[in-house]
Amino acid sequence: MPKKSKERGNKFERKVSRQLSEWMFGDKNMLYRDSTSGGRKTIYSGDIIPTNAHKFPWSIWPFFFELKSGYKNSIPTLANQSKIHEWLNKLYSELTTEQYLPMLITQFHYQPPLLI
Repeated sequence: MPKKSKERGNKFERKVSRQLSEWMFGDKNMLYRDSTSGGRKTIYSGDIIPTNAHKFPWSIWPFFFELKSGYKNSIPTLANQSKIHEWLNKLYSELTTEQYLPMLITQFHYQPPLLI
């Protein structure tokens, strides 16, 4: 992935994590973009995870967030949704008994974001 694409993806993940955090908890810092973008498992897996476990108000984090941004040549149509199916299959394969609610948030090139 070219550097600019990666930077845009990271920026999208940071923005969404702040928005979700504010919407879910009234605190823009309760959730954060995992710096490895879901590449390592600490307590939780996924692109967006809780921070400050001692302040986190829930006893569990059931969500597994996968975020994707860009993909100019893969904008879904009614006839072709192969990229979304690919991401969903990957997301389903990574679910656990603790994180069992899959959340795919994607924003294709210059399109509004989608929560699937």
